[in-house]
Amino acid sequence: FRSQPSATATDSQTFSGTIVKTGDKYVLQDAASGKSYDIDHQDQVKQYEGKKVRVHGTLDASGKIHLQ
Repeated sequence: FRSQPSATATDSQTFSGTIVKTGDKYVLQDAASGKSYDIDHQDQVKQYEGKKVRVHGTLDASGKIHLQ
């Protein structure tokens, strides 16, 4: 018996969108769906503000992308 973390490698997805600053945080805005996702590693994504990116990570229940 092994305990699995809540986000496993099989849960990872690729998200495409534009990094935009909303208030004091950066989010990934998905042009296709119109949704915005919170992203962890804010210090890393800020350099991509205004750019179209593709990120690989897991989406948690609160709608936040955890980068891999």
